[in-house]
Amino acid sequence: MKSGADQSLKLVVKPRHQSAETLYSELHPGGETMFRQIGAVVMLGLCGAWAATHAAEPAPLGSEPAPAAFTQPNVTAKVFKVLVLTQSMGFKHSIVSRPLNVPGALSLVESTLTSLGLKSGVFEAECTQDATIITPEKLKELDALIFYTTGDLPIRPAAFTAVQNWLRGGKAFVGIHSATDTFKEYRPYYELLGATYLRHPWNRGATITNLEPGHSAVKMFPAEFAWNDELCEHQNFDPKKVRVLLSVNTEKSSPKLPKMIPLCWVRDYGKGRMFYTNLGNGAAAWNDAMYQAHILGGLRWALKLDEGSAEPNPETSLKQDAKARLTVLETQKSWLTKAAKSSGIDPAIIIAAATKTATDDKAAFTKLHDAISDARAIEEKRETALKPKQRPSDADVKSVLSRRNDIITMLTAKKVP
Repeated sequence: MKSGADQSLKLVVKPRHQSAETLYSELHPGGETMFRQIGAVVMLGLCGAWAATHAAEPAPLGSEPAPAAFTQPNVTAKVFKVLVLTQSMGFKHSIVSRPLNVPGALSLVESTLTSLGLKSGVFEAECTQDATIITPEKLKELDALIFYTTGDLPIRPAAFTAVQNWLRGGKAFVGIHSATDTFKEYRPYYELLGATYLRHPWNRGATITNLEPGHSAVKMFPAEFAWNDELCEHQNFDPKKVRVLLSVNTEKSSPKLPKMIPLCWVRDYGKGRMFYTNLGNGAAAWNDAMYQAHILGGLRWALKLDEGSAEPNPETSLKQDAKARLTVLETQKSWLTKAAKSSGIDPAIIIAAATKTATDDKAAFTKLHDAISDARAIEEKRETALKPKQRPSDADVKSVLSRRNDIITMLTAKKVP
């Protein structure tokens, strides 16, 4: 067995009833029909016992119990072959680290996906931490790729072109959490996936809005729910190319950014399908039944087992963007009121101008927001540095008033530089 990044394990996770049927047929030729009859009764009993055992399990990150569709095996006519890649060429999450000195041991991500394949009956997983095995020949064996990766993987451009053609031909690609922190400078990859990682402002989670509760990839979540795990902001995101399913609820989350923060999206890629979710940073998520249902739902959608639109919804992004800007403006109105008064301008005029900017002009409001944030941060820092009963210097007062006046001028001139 190779170690480190070269270690690769093939884990066949076909449903037990299928392998048992094969064994029974070998031992008792012609007995397939009887086996199916007996097997149906046995499987019903196993399903009931499994559901009873897990029905009361807590969902530490989500606010709803696991859906019934997940608590029972969902056997398909075909068992799909899925390659799970958890190679880290950049930051390495603990949940993709395999136990040391334990031959054949898997990481939490790998073992969870393996278990999902077994319980659902949908797929068999081959787990690897070596991207070099992804070749045109290997792709012929696969129905889906799942990436939980970071950094520049050892995949040559020719091999990635093969991945693109394979996906366009009708296959499935699933990116999870840090898949967007992979090949950040390689345009063909991030255009396929839909975005690249920028930062993680929400280290302890946020409130999430489910934009399409009926979509098979997110139907296990309520319309709004709290998620207590790291969430990320992305760049190189084009809402005209994907359908966003989950986003940060700016009004109920902190910090508040003046734009929509997409967390889960899907897209068609030729005849194939791509599913990405930013959820899944820590162990608590991977041990959560609702999250597991989310991953399985996304994979089933990508494999075309379940329906759900992939038509881009940029109008939704525009509405969420505007809503986020107005939410952020609410937190800035008190400062704008003070700035207007110190500049001798009616605060109502300034608030109205800021509201119009937030509603109509994303770029202008983003610059205005940054200017206000910088000014507030400087003022708060200087106030904190003052000793009890100490008054600010004339120079400090002049600097504050000048900065406030510049921002008020932006709004009264109806333009933001």
